Amino acid sequence: MDKLLIVLGIVVAFYLVRNMMYAQSKSSAAKMGLNNLSNGEFKEKIASNEYTLFDVRSDAEVNAGYIPGAIHHAHTKFPQAAKELSKDTKILLYCAGGVRSAVAGNALIKEGFTDVSHLANGYKAWDGKITK
Repeated sequence: MDKLLIVLGIVVAFYLVRNMMYAQSKSSAAKMGLNNLSNGEFKEKIASNEYTLFDVRSDAEVNAGYIPGAIHHAHTKFPQAAKELSKDTKILLYCAGGVRSAVAGNALIKEGFTDVSHLANGYKAWDGKITK
């Protein structure tokens, strides 16, 4: 019984920390100028052909499906890939739920990028076309 309570406590603590990080990421994204987009807004920007679309999910997640036209750079490798981009590049980002793309977007803004947006609720909420 004691072990069960310990495990339950760890699980609850994990979810509390995760939710705090998610809220902080969303809050700092808004302050720093990262655009949090709905599905409809994200689709409009993709359709404009003015933006470079990045998928910052893991290889396994991308292998299960992705938004057509996306360039894959896992969030752990994205900062290096971004160094090759012009600061004027208009960027769209997405991950599974919106947290990793918000973190990547904030990093780009800190580096001087000025037009950075992400799919606020991530690929899991995406209702547009996908490629498998």
